[in-house]
Amino acid sequence: MTWTFELVTKRCDISGAEILVLHFSRQGIWIVATAVLWVVSGDSTWGQSYLGIVSSLTGGAIAQQPPESELILPVTSIEPIAADHRRFSRRHVDRSCHWNQHPSLEDAWPEDQSPVWQWFPNGLIYRSYLGSQRESRFASVLSKDEHLGWLWDVSLGGRVGLFRYGNGPDFWPDGWQLDMEGAAFPRLDPWGRSTPLLSTDFRFGFPITYGQGPWRFKTGYYHISSHLGDEYMINTPDYTRYNYSRDAFILALSYYFGRTPATRYDWRCYAEVTWADWAKSRGGVAEPWEFLFGIEYSPALEFRRGAPFAAIHAHLREEARFGGHFAVQAGWQLERGPSGALFRFGGEYINGKSTQGSFFKEYENRIGVGLWYDF
Repeated sequence: MTWTFELVTKRCDISGAEILVLHFSRQGIWIVATAVLWVVSGDSTWGQSYLGIVSSLTGGAIAQQPPESELILPVTSIEPIAADHRRFSRRHVDRSCHWNQHPSLEDAWPEDQSPVWQWFPNGLIYRSYLGSQRESRFASVLSKDEHLGWLWDVSLGGRVGLFRYGNGPDFWPDGWQLDMEGAAFPRLDPWGRSTPLLSTDFRFGFPITYGQGPWRFKTGYYHISSHLGDEYMINTPDYTRYNYSRDAFILALSYYFGRTPATRYDWRCYAEVTWADWAKSRGGVAEPWEFLFGIEYSPALEFRRGAPFAAIHAHLREEARFGGHFAVQAGWQLERGPSGALFRFGGEYINGKSTQGSFFKEYENRIGVGLWYDF
C-alpha cells in the first residue's frame, strides 16, 4: 500500500492568484487540499494586497478513484479577503493576544450568567495586600536595618479557594468563596555563620470572601504565632522570649477604582480590623485589636512586558499602643496569569515596630529589595 501524490499549480485569471493544489490517494481514500499562495491586485499600490486562503478536506471510501476534474476546486470559488493596509508590529500582536485572553469588564460577565457552585476554583475574590508582610504568599526580601544590620525575610506559603458560589472569570470572580491559607515567615541573618534563623512566624486561616464589581469583603479566622530560632536562642541566651500568639476574627473591605478599558481596575484602597479577645487570657502578649489599611497601584496590564506597581501599607497593633509599622513598596510587575496570580520585584522600605512577633517591641528602620509572588 503506497500513497500517490500529485501537485498542480494554476493561476486565477480573475485575481491573479497562484493556486497550489495537492491531492493524494491510497486504496480508495483520496484527499485534496487547495491553498492560495499570494494574490496581488493589478491596480494596487505598495502595501495593498489581498490574501485568501481556501482549504478543502474531503475523504471517503470509494471503489474507484474519481477523475482529476472532480478533485480540483473551481478557481471562481476563491474570494480574496482584504487585509488592513498597515503593518502590525510585535507590540500590536502582543496587545491583541492579551485582549483576547482577558476580555473587557463589560464582556467578562454576560447579563444572563447565573452563579454556580465551583469546587477548588482558580483565582481569589479578595486578594492579598501587596504591601503587607503577613500575607500568605511566596516572597524573599533582603534588607538592611540601621541597628540590626542585614536581614533576610522570607515568606513560604500560599492561599487557595476551596469552593465558590459565583460567576465571572477566574482573574476577577464575583460571588462567595471560602479560602484556605497558610504560611511561614522565617527571618534569617544572611551573613551569619550557617545563615542562622532568628525567628519564624506561622500563620494559617480560613477567609470567607465576597465580591461584587469593585467592592470586595472578607471575614473569617486566622491564627498566628511566633517562635525564636534555635541559633538565636543559643547565641543570645539572655534574650526574653515572648509568647506572641493570636486567634483572631477578621472583618475587611476593599474598593477598586481608576478603571481602564483593559481588564481590571488600577487602584485599590482597603481597611481591615481583627479581634482576638482571648489573646492575653492564654498567657500571650498580644492584645485583642489590630488595624490594617492602605492603598496600592497595580494597573491592568495591556502588554506582556509588565507595568509598574506601588503600595503603601500600615499595620497598627494594640500591644504597641496602637503603633505599628509603615511599609512602602514600588517596582515592576509582570502580566497576571489566568487566575490573577502576580509576580513582582522591586524595593521596600519599612519603619516602625518589628514585623516579627517575637520582636514586637523592637524598632526597625530598614530598606531593601525583594521578590513577591501573590496568589
